[in-house]
Amino acid sequence: MISSGRCDRLAMSGLKLNVKKAEYLTTDVNESGSIKVNDIELPRTSLFKYLGSAIASDGGLIVEVNSCLSAAWCKWRSLTGVLCDRMIAEHLESKICRAVVRPVAKYGSECWHAAKDVETPNVVETKMLRWTAGVTRMDRIRNDVIGQKFGVAPIADKMREALLQWYGHVLRGKEVSVRKIELELEVLGKRPRGRPKQCWPDALHMDMKVTGVHPDQAQDRERYLNYGDAEWKSETRKALAQLNTYSDEVRQVRRNFEATIDWLHEHACSRSYGLGTKLPWDPQYLIESLSDSTIYNAYYTVAHLLQQGALDGSVVGPAKIRADQMTEPVWDYVFLGCAYNAETMPVEEEKLKSLRKEFLYWLVDFAFSMRCRTHSWKICYECK
Repeated sequence: MISSGRCDRLAMSGLKLNVKKAEYLTTDVNESGSIKVNDIELPRTSLFKYLGSAIASDGGLIVEVNSCLSAAWCKWRSLTGVLCDRMIAEHLESKICRAVVRPVAKYGSECWHAAKDVETPNVVETKMLRWTAGVTRMDRIRNDVIGQKFGVAPIADKMREALLQWYGHVLRGKEVSVRKIELELEVLGKRPRGRPKQCWPDALHMDMKVTGVHPDQAQDRERYLNYGDAEWKSETRKALAQLNTYSDEVRQVRRNFEATIDWLHEHACSRSYGLGTKLPWDPQYLIESLSDSTIYNAYYTVAHLLQQGALDGSVVGPAKIRADQMTEPVWDYVFLGCAYNAETMPVEEEKLKSLRKEFLYWLVDFAFSMRCRTHSWKICYECK
């Protein structure tokens, strides 16, 4: 029973209770009590939604997972005009799925435990990719082949990655933080009868065992890149304030810079495909792509000659050079201008000359124009 006097004291502190809209939730499904405010009994609910997350009275994830997947389906359907267009390149469709649809499907998955309900996102994403590719069961194409075709890592791996990143973030927090206190909290009392349900620490320990990581590695700051450094962001904003803009196009680029500064933060790894340095403790993952920005700038000068849509090198590009022919001496010829050696370079010299010429052209263009005219200019590349 909450008296009117207590409600008034709460209101004086800024906490006003709307009795008509208020509900309460309890984790004990057998609880028979009730809550009254000013002699008005509050209705009891079995589900509480807050900021996209759904807390059920039984501690299950079915409602929250289904809610995220329904939102992901809505987002996917709104993009079918692009995703199902055969004129759109597969790598662009893949990028849209990873940037727009997947974040909705795995929203809040850092706090999900490894129950059977969590397996559903794998099924949903597989359906989306197969429909995007226009593939049916009659085509007899395996799901892993579709994933490789789009260059998309399984969503279960990305959910595991997000969980471990969140765990590392909590471990690096202050000792007095609520998150860290709750992580080490021991619940007093007697455990109820029966086998206990699988909880978040169980999922965490399982993922750590699969990836072979240890909690002590979260404190190794050399493995992380702090893109969220406050001092760096402040200096970058000052530099942007001195930027003179003379057209709407450049002003839009400036706004993109400002938005990019806000979302940059700490990352250990972000993907499991493409170019990049392998993560020391888990070779299947790559260091965050921003750390390889120099590699990307150099490679993109000749990428249009080497690849034809496919990112894995399975399709030979206009230069007619296979992926296995691009050995280290070949790259030294293209980027460093080393002397040609037919014994160590399995590519004709004329082809390598064309690559070298293309690289030098764009290298000079990059050095003098600073790529200010392009929408794809990323602040991380220029300020690194």
